[in-house]
Amino acid sequence: MNSPADARGLRLTKLKQAQRQLALLSAQAQQRAAAQRREEAAALRASAEQTLHLATLQPEDGLTRSLLFDRLRVLAVARAHALETGHAAGDMEADATRCDAAERVQRERAALQHRKQKKLEHWHAQQRRATNRLRESRLHTQTLDEIACRRRSPR
Repeated sequence: MNSPADARGLRLTKLKQAQRQLALLSAQAQQRAAAQRREEAAALRASAEQTLHLATLQPEDGLTRSLLFDRLRVLAVARAHALETGHAAGDMEADATRCDAAERVQRERAALQHRKQKKLEHWHAQQRRATNRLRESRLHTQTLDEIACRRRSPR
């Protein structure tokens, strides 16, 4: 006969399994988010380098002062854009690092839930073994009592 503790133990074990699965799924999502942010950061950095490469001032003859200042203004805007893009890439790298930390926390939580689940399973297995030993002992004692209490037939 199953005791209420056995039923609760089974539910607790299933709860720990579910919590472990959720933590692992969350860790995987964090890992994907970190990878995506790193890819975006690399793309932004490549875009910034491309912008800086294209924004170099080429020597030209016959430039007027206003054309020279216009070209310098365009160059300054391009460099500012590249700088902002570099900062955005840095922010994405920081987000990726935070995602990595969150993934680590989730994996640790999953490991903790797995350890708790194994402890519960071990404890309930010990309880079942102890209950079975007690039941066997009672049956053996009852059988011995029945044998001792039987009337012996006259010979």
